[in-house]
Amino acid sequence: MWRKRISFIGIFVIILGFLHIDAQFVRADSKKEGNITLVTDEKIEGWATSPGEGNGKGNTISHFVVRINVKGQENTTVRSYRVDAVEAPADRNGEKKYTFSLDMIGKWPAAQGETVTYKIVVDAYRENGEYFSFPSLPYEYVKRNSQSSTDLDFAFTSPQNEYAKPPNGDAQGRLDVTLTPKGRVDNIVRSPIDVVFVFDVSGSMTLMKLQSAKCALQSAVDYFKANSNPNDRFALIPFSDTVVANKVVPFSAKQDVKDQLDLIASTANSLNAGGGTNYSAALQTTQSFFNDPSRKKYIIFLTDGMPTVLRTKEKVTFDFLGITWTEMADVEYVLLADGRTAVQTAYSQHGIKQSRYVNYQDTEEKIRTDAINVARNLGMNNIVLYSIGFGNHQEVDMGYLEKLSAMTGGQAKQGTSQNLTEIFQQFSKLATDPVLNGTVKIPLASFDGNVQIVETDQVWLDEKKENAYTSRLRFQIRSSTIRS
Repeated sequence: MWRKRISFIGIFVIILGFLHIDAQFVRADSKKEGNITLVTDEKIEGWATSPGEGNGKGNTISHFVVRINVKGQENTTVRSYRVDAVEAPADRNGEKKYTFSLDMIGKWPAAQGETVTYKIVVDAYRENGEYFSFPSLPYEYVKRNSQSSTDLDFAFTSPQNEYAKPPNGDAQGRLDVTLTPKGRVDNIVRSPIDVVFVFDVSGSMTLMKLQSAKCALQSAVDYFKANSNPNDRFALIPFSDTVVANKVVPFSAKQDVKDQLDLIASTANSLNAGGGTNYSAALQTTQSFFNDPSRKKYIIFLTDGMPTVLRTKEKVTFDFLGITWTEMADVEYVLLADGRTAVQTAYSQHGIKQSRYVNYQDTEEKIRTDAINVARNLGMNNIVLYSIGFGNHQEVDMGYLEKLSAMTGGQAKQGTSQNLTEIFQQFSKLATDPVLNGTVKIPLASFDGNVQIVETDQVWLDEKKENAYTSRLRFQIRSSTIRS
């Protein structure tokens, strides 16, 4: 570590071309120290101490920034990764120590050659904005480049060479895209994953159904505990007519992944049923949890019925005491259990609540379409949805659940009390199997407006209709050969 005291008299200009400098004053302190304790292909770990300045907060390290570059290529871009500081128990002298553990799978800077030497420096940031760096000389780690090689061949074919344009319409045709994965993957190491259990606790979940669902979830928890990566993240989102906020288990509830899974199981066991079924709210909340684009992301979605509730924003005209006005308002649509009655309730920002009966079929279509749009957005963000319809054909529309899941490259299965545990375990295994994922994106602007694509269950357009997408494609990795 560089130990130096700098005093300012007048104005000095200091040029340090080789040292990382932020636009803030860095104070050196002989008592600050840190060390990198472990570097592997999968992680970097270390610690730092930082005694205070007597102001009550200066000794608190909030986070670390790990900076990595390829030795001999110092002029190239340095990769920086922020990781939260974890306070360790104080030693016998009362000195505080802060540790970090950074997952490095898929994060090493690309470089050529069989082996690559990386230089690593860590910045420890304190709550008062100051930071210090360690070690004094960059830590050097020699990493062997993987000999894996993967590729994806593709071909476009059409069943016809020409399409005849009718006099009063557009020519319609079909374009087939064939994808062929090839290559090999050596030393398969499963990357960390994010999994969110989305759990329906609406009023239709009878006591027996709810107990079966809890037992099935426990089986999934047990599977993940036996097959987890230390950097995996798991969460639980129970929902009925909205998300049950006080029973949500976020990713960060526990540091240890097995403790996190135990918390999910115990929280699920405390759930009670009641209310309607709001797919959109549950899936939108789930999407907000996924904040690491480098991870594979999965939703295991259990429901025993179709969506009956939607909360959205719409332009509504209110009429109160003969005064009318229009505003963007919070609106709730509810399908009642009689299968005939639908209610729209609008909430004005002025505290006025206005309810009216609306057409049942139109409202059912609105609620279902909104959930489809949410699922489409999941797919465009590489989030896989595995759905379990827990009920008979009168209770669950499996075709609809299959459509939602297919938009994300996932699957839907019908569950019973007898097979529910098995389905949970199957979906859990799919989430942990090493795979290559992909999505076909077609930029429509490249056709100069001469081609339009019709949306189907397998193909959809973004909101601006600028790009078309297929369902996510999944290629299983078996042994050393990629197979589709």
